[in-house]
Amino acid sequence: MKRLVLYSVLFFSLSARSQPPPNVQRDTLRIYFELNKADLSAESKELLDTLLKIPKIKAVRITAYTDFLGGDEKNMELSQKRSENTKTCLIEKKFPAEKITVCQGLGVHSNSSEENRTDKQDKGIREHRLVEVVYVYEKPKPVPVVKGIDTNKAIIKEEDLVVGSNLILENIIFYGNRSIILPSSFVYLMQLVEIMRKYPNLKIEIQGHICCRSDGKDAYDYGERNPYLSLNRAKCIYDYLVIYGIDKNRMSYVGFGSSNKRFPEEKTRIEQDLNKRVEIKIIDK
Repeated sequence: MKRLVLYSVLFFSLSARSQPPPNVQRDTLRIYFELNKADLSAESKELLDTLLKIPKIKAVRITAYTDFLGGDEKNMELSQKRSENTKTCLIEKKFPAEKITVCQGLGVHSNSSEENRTDKQDKGIREHRLVEVVYVYEKPKPVPVVKGIDTNKAIIKEEDLVVGSNLILENIIFYGNRSIILPSSFVYLMQLVEIMRKYPNLKIEIQGHICCRSDGKDAYDYGERNPYLSLNRAKCIYDYLVIYGIDKNRMSYVGFGSSNKRFPEEKTRIEQDLNKRVEIKIIDK
């Protein structure tokens, strides 16, 4: 119980620091709601699966808001219901209830007003109808460098680590229209972690690509609620590597949208899947 209280206090201490303690990190998931609704969408529920994949989460704070529409009392009730529904969803997914240290609705978002409304098709402001799920987790301790990996199932073979080359992560697969990897891909992602640990001078650029467009542009990410799907998928890989102790200075990420397809015409479903990919460019070794 003392440790849980300590990590709850860290929510507030981290916000006042430019750098968190060396063994602790804080991050945020944001989920959005339709006008006057408190129920989580299917996309939001899938996004919460991310928390189940992150090791050593110590505490979670759930804070909910509404936009400027409606009265203060109604908005306070609506925001509280959004936070409670988020907590219930996490618990139903078997996330430990005791790690959820705060669950609160704060009513209208501080930046929400008629003057700040830019989308004229939205009566309010979608970005302010949200729940912020802030989580504190312990960075994993360094582990001994692996002696080798199973190259029969490897996403990257050691002999392919040539400066300037691009390597395709074919076994890392994402949920459709989202920047969340399928659980079955995690074992292959760990192979990339092992490669980065084994070669401490290896520097990479993580490149995201999408399928099914011919204009070169990016696609909409239904989890993050923005039109940067390829960029978000590249950042997803980047974030996982950071969680497992890989130095940020060794990595960068970029999204190419649909501008660099392997199969420009996409005549089959297989060709679509092969266009929907993440590549690793070897920058230095």
